[in-house]
Amino acid sequence: PEIVDIVSGGVVVVSPPVVDESKKYIVCYNPHVGLGNLAVVMVSAHMLAKLTGRTLLLHWNVNSVSRHAFKLKELPGVRLLPDYSDKSEVVFSGPVKHLYLFHMMNSENLGEVLETLGCSDLQQSLSRYQVVTVSSNLFFAPLLKVNPHVPE
Repeated sequence: PEIVDIVSGGVVVVSPPVVDESKKYIVCYNPHVGLGNLAVVMVSAHMLAKLTGRTLLLHWNVNSVSRHAFKLKELPGVRLLPDYSDKSEVVFSGPVKHLYLFHMMNSENLGEVLETLGCSDLQQSLSRYQVVTVSSNLFFAPLLKVNPHVPE
């Protein structure tokens, strides 16, 4: 299994994991973008977490200053990293699915990401992953809304 160090973004081998392996997570990496793009990505990631019954973990990455621009409402199922753990690092073991969606992006995975978010049964297609990471600068909630497998 792949072990991902969420704080530094690198792959490390650490034992034991410091999160509850019985739970599933959406980890929203906030890239270095403006406040508007940060907001729409967090809203979209929150919607994805709610639709898949996962806990949303927000990671500010390079946006340590921007984290002070938002006063996040305390909600069940939403946590900040590294505040999620008493440790300075949060490590997940098991399979991880990475979703990258950026404008002006031409990657081999773009079609797969669009298919996953807009067309697939999200519960089924993401079920084997304990962690799904999202890194984007786009409002992708409309893709989730038109997904034929998402209840209205």
